[in-house]
Amino acid sequence: MRTLSIAVLLFCAFSAHAWQASQPADSPDVKADTAKPQDSRPVASSNGPQLPADLQDVVKKQFGSSFAIALHRSGDHVRYAKPSAENWTPFLTADLDGDGIEDAIIVVRGKGVLSHAAQYDYKVSDPYYTYNGFGDVKITSTLDTEDPNFGHIVLIIHGAGPEAWRATTPKAKFAIINLPFDNLSITMVGNKNKAKNRLALNLESNASEMAAVILWDGKKYKYRDVGGK
Repeated sequence: MRTLSIAVLLFCAFSAHAWQASQPADSPDVKADTAKPQDSRPVASSNGPQLPADLQDVVKKQFGSSFAIALHRSGDHVRYAKPSAENWTPFLTADLDGDGIEDAIIVVRGKGVLSHAAQYDYKVSDPYYTYNGFGDVKITSTLDTEDPNFGHIVLIIHGAGPEAWRATTPKAKFAIINLPFDNLSITMVGNKNKAKNRLALNLESNASEMAAVILWDGKKYKYRDVGGK
């Protein structure tokens, strides 16, 4: 059933992509048609996540002004039979690429993720659809789904030097699309090719009995099904 749904979405995406190709290119200065956080410098709050005060500034500097930190998960208004996790974590730090320097994981909302990739030197990837056999981000970035768990973009900054993920020129930057999750956390996973385990991004989901992670393989982020919960 999931494969059929993906196929239907991809058919719609191909049609939309063909139409978009015939339209004038967006101006680099056009901002995403999404709601922005009321405060561009989020701080600790008893009613929301605790974030570094400069986090939105870092996002703007490294990825452009089209992305706003997701201070609340997009599916809060959806009533699942199994309630969603109460805690929402749009910001995490961990050494995902194993180089000993702290990296940042930031959940944002935005559109036109491909529009500024070259300008801001970040790579757009879709590990989930690649895992399911559909890896062309030019197509999958146009998918429009009613599932609120697919509504976020996960930005990852590989840190560099003493400033780590806040470095003016990070080691690498990624915008990861179409990940299904209710929340994110850091976990350890086994490594088939190396003796020690490594850190990965755990995709927590209350709407599925499956468990999955994304992890860095040395070249790119890959989706891995790690079995049932």
